[in-house]
Amino acid sequence: MIGKPRTPSWMLVVRRALFCRDGLDENQRRYYFNLENGYKGECIFDEYVKALPDDWLILNDLTLEHNNTTVQIDSLLASSKNLYLIDTKYLENDYYFNMEDERFYPCFTMVTGKDYRDAVASLRIIISAPS
Repeated sequence: MIGKPRTPSWMLVVRRALFCRDGLDENQRRYYFNLENGYKGECIFDEYVKALPDDWLILNDLTLEHNNTTVQIDSLLASSKNLYLIDTKYLENDYYFNMEDERFYPCFTMVTGKDYRDAVASLRIIISAPS
């Protein structure tokens, strides 16, 4: 169940209006495109989350403050057993997740020097590469 739907941030809404009027300099354009891509990635994530069971609670775009520090959470997913805090990224390239160090890496390996678009294939090559 979506308890708080996603909406574009006020910064994105303002920059959309300025972009249409050609009122952004180069740095502001870059920032606008980053905001737009971030929102696009969050919307794509929302489509995947729709497949969760109905008893899950989904809260989007949360802003929390504690001791004069603000934290923005893209999505909070709550099941009967766990809470998941999601920070969504929408990146232009393909990435794979390394479970040993819990980090994402681009699908490019120094072992062969080739760019692998398939993250699983890239991971298999890296795992099987001699140390």
